[in-house]
Amino acid sequence: ATCLSLLTRWESLLLQLWLEPNGLPSAYVEGRPDRPRRAEVLVLDSGGVSFLAKRNQDALATIRALVREGAWPPLVPSVVLAESVSGRQRDDAAVNRLLKTCDVSEELPVPLARRAGELRHRARRGSAVDAIVVASAEPRGIILSGDVEDLGALASYAEGARIERV
Repeated sequence: ATCLSLLTRWESLLLQLWLEPNGLPSAYVEGRPDRPRRAEVLVLDSGGVSFLAKRNQDALATIRALVREGAWPPLVPSVVLAESVSGRQRDDAAVNRLLKTCDVSEELPVPLARRAGELRHRARRGSAVDAIVVASAEPRGIILSGDVEDLGALASYAEGARIERV
């Protein structure tokens, strides 16, 4: 058996994402399979998106580990895109390939926005985007980020949200 035959379906698709410049097959992107809701959610901020979008061994190893742990696909609040993309197709290509494998939350429900505002007020630190990321991770979620200080301050007031540095 080859190494690829030993990979899970998600790992195979993620390898395609890294190996094929056009990303995932269009049929897969248009009709993603139903997945059961996890008890813990993995949320990416812009630092997590940037790290995982890199086409290097560290990023691929992290994604493989997340897939094996059942933590893939991650949630990416759409406001994170404002910090993750530049609008230049060439610069955004790797991020866009990664986002095709993520659950991008396009809506910001009022209760989530209010909770983010509460966290930001209590922590007296962090941006609105940071607060939305942390609120999205409640309860018992994990946030992949490079900004441990601001997110950590917000998470200290959140219900069970943890920050993992990338």
